[in-house]
Amino acid sequence: MTFNELKKFISENSGDSIEFGSKEHAPSAEWILKAEEALGWDFPFSYRWFLENYGGGEIHGDEICSIYQRPFEEVVGGDVVARTLLDRQSGFIRSSDISICTTAFGEFFVLDTLVPTTSGECAVVRITGQNREAYAASFAEFIVKFVGDIAV
Repeated sequence: MTFNELKKFISENSGDSIEFGSKEHAPSAEWILKAEEALGWDFPFSYRWFLENYGGGEIHGDEICSIYQRPFEEVVGGDVVARTLLDRQSGFIRSSDISICTTAFGEFFVLDTLVPTTSGECAVVRITGQNREAYAASFAEFIVKFVGDIAV
């Protein structure tokens, strides 16, 4: 899926399933770099594209982690660095995972940095309890699949 196709998909599902911000809500390039440095990994292309074009938002009411542009040690909630570090410290995710969404059902969706692709993406894994399962080949695919999985 191209970014134009993904943008169209997001637009078609906005209001029903997707509530994303806009470029005005996007973190600065400086904050994206700070987040990458704090996590020790460059974000995959599609996640970086999401940050740069939407800043953040929700799918079916579940927050997609973003960058709050405040010192990471001071924020809570869906800031990708704060959430990832807390989830790692709590033992919910591996030290190589980056949290992208925690659902109301207790599912954790993470970028698995141990499974990068040649296209600059990382696989998305769903964690429920002790179970880890492949969910999507990229963050872009995660958006489409997550919308479809819960859509009625």
